Formats: sequence, C-alpha cells, structure tokens
Amino acid sequence: MKTLATQRHAIPAIILFSILFFSIFPSISSRAQFEMIDPYKPGELIDIGPQKELRGGTLDLKKYRGKKIVVLAFWINSCDLCMGQMKLMDKFIAKNGRDKNAAFISVARAGAIEKGITFDALHESGLSMPVILDPTLHLARKFGVTEIPTFILIDKNGRLACAQMHYADTPIRNITLFNMIDLLREGKKIPDLQFMPYTENAKLRGMIGKPTPDFQIGSIDGKLFSLGDYNKKMNVALIFWHPYSPECTSVMKVLNNFYTAENRSKYNFVILAVSSIYGQSQMDEERKYQKDLEPDFPLLDDVDNKAGHNFNVTNVPTIFIIDKNGRIADAVTNELMDARLSKRLAAVLETLK
Repeated sequence: MKTLATQRHAIPAIILFSILFFSIFPSISSRAQFEMIDPYKPGELIDIGPQKELRGGTLDLKKYRGKKIVVLAFWINSCDLCMGQMKLMDKFIAKNGRDKNAAFISVARAGAIEKGITFDALHESGLSMPVILDPTLHLARKFGVTEIPTFILIDKNGRLACAQMHYADTPIRNITLFNMIDLLREGKKIPDLQFMPYTENAKLRGMIGKPTPDFQIGSIDGKLFSLGDYNKKMNVALIFWHPYSPECTSVMKVLNNFYTAENRSKYNFVILAVSSIYGQSQMDEERKYQKDLEPDFPLLDDVDNKAGHNFNVTNVPTIFIIDKNGRIADAVTNELMDARLSKRLAAVLETLK
C-alpha cells in the first residue's frame, strides 16, 4: 500500500479540468458556468440518456443495469497520467474475467477538431474501450468533475456508488479503486470512510490500530472514569480540548449534537472529553462552559496532562475513536470542520458496529 505522503507527491500531476478547459474552450468562460449543473450524489440513479461515441453510434448506460457495474473514466489525450491510469484500469478489468460484470467506458471532450487526435491516442496506447463524446462538458459538469483523470463508479442498479477517485492503484485510506470495483462486483457497499484520509500527524497516524494507553481521570463532577471500563463493551470517542480555545468549544457543540440517543444506540459509543486545567480561573471557565452547553458526556480533568502526553497530543482539539477492543480506529486533528466531523464520526463508527 502506498503511503499518504506518496499519494500527495503524485497529486500535482492531476490536471485541473476547469483551468485547462476554460482556457481552450471559449463557450465555457467561468468556473460558475462550469459548476452550474447540480452534480450527481452517491446513491442517485444515473440517467444521462444515449450518448454519442467516438467511433460512431450511441451508448446508453441503461443497457448495463442489472448486469454490470460501470467505470467511467474522464480524461484528455494530452494527459500522460490519464493514459497511464487508464491502461492500469483496462488490464485490471480484463483480468480474471472481470469484464463479464464490469464495463469500462471513457469520457473525453473530443470536440470536432479533437476526434482524430483522441482516436489516435487510444490506438497508440492499445486501449479499445468505448469513448463517450462530451464536447460541451455537460457530463463533466453533471458528475462534478473538476480534475482529470477522474474515475466514477456506478453500481449494478445504475446508481452512483461513491465519491470520485483520481488514481486506480493508490488508496485515499487503505483500499484502492481496484478494491472498490471488486466490492461492487460482489454486491457490497463501499464504506464512506475510504474517502477520508488519515491524519497528517505522523505520530497519531502511527497509533491507529494499536491498543490505547489506559487512564483513570476524575470528572469536574468528582466521578472517576477509565478507558478500561468500556473495554469489550462500547466504542469511545475521546476528545482532548480546552475551554479557552474557540475551535475546541465549536467542536464540542458538534459532538454534543451528534451524541443523540439514536446515535448512541446505533453506534454503541460514548464520548469522553478530556482537558488539562490549570488554576481556578480555568476551572471556572470549564464549569461555565458545562453549564452553558449542558453536554450529555462527562468533562474530565487531565491533571498534569498525563493522558494527553500518553496519547501524543500536542494540539487541541484532537479526537481519537477507539473500538470496543481498546484499539484506536482513527485520529482526527485537522479535519474538524463542523459538517465533515459528524460525517467522519459516523463513517468510522459505522465500521465498528
């Protein structure tokens, strides 16, 4: 498996679709125009109607419903990365009879003066898949494509299976696009978690999959809590925070809103909020925050930052999601935007059910 660092080095090679096409396609003159079509979302039925093919005739994706999953590849002939990734995908689908239940179709702008160039590029590369023509970029906009190469997966029911990918053999988390295709072929769903990269903090990333250091910490209400109390019983979302940090207090509100009775039952988890408080003024601030927020989870006081040190916490807020076997399933540091945090928590906890 390639590391996230390896993936980041490759990202500059991705061509920004919008920049390239705005500069050479005069009828699309602004990003606003490029994004004016409401793109498909995962789970939506794909119905784009019959589309013209490079070699003549039309192709309608409906013919694959109930029979095959579909891989759409958006590309241009001048993109070496596109051609390389498409060759990998073409070989993968042809291997071990995958072509019996997976169809690989490419989509290229290929306006009037580009058809011949596009055809030659395919021929020289030894690729024989159908090419849907998208001269006005209608399909690119409909699928929300802004970078190339972009791969779109459509399940056997004709629905968008997941978010888009840009590399066939490089994972965002721990499975590749190739693995996702095989999951769909087997009638399985692709976990949302696979589209959420690991934290960039090397120490925290190294803790994922390992047992958690245990602790016993008193709450500001005088009760004693230990991670070991939840072992073999429940998952734990452990947040390190501080009441003086506006970002922390904002994240705490998100956590409290996520900590509904429905979610607690669905994901079998508890939230523990740990802060290292020094002096009466900080304790007063935390008690004031507890009174204002009225969280449904306990606020724990990590005396001398012992737990924080054992968890390699250097910045707050930092969140660990711990499975009921006491192992760290995820660490969240820089991904604490409100909407994305709730989605990430749900995605991780869903895999722990």
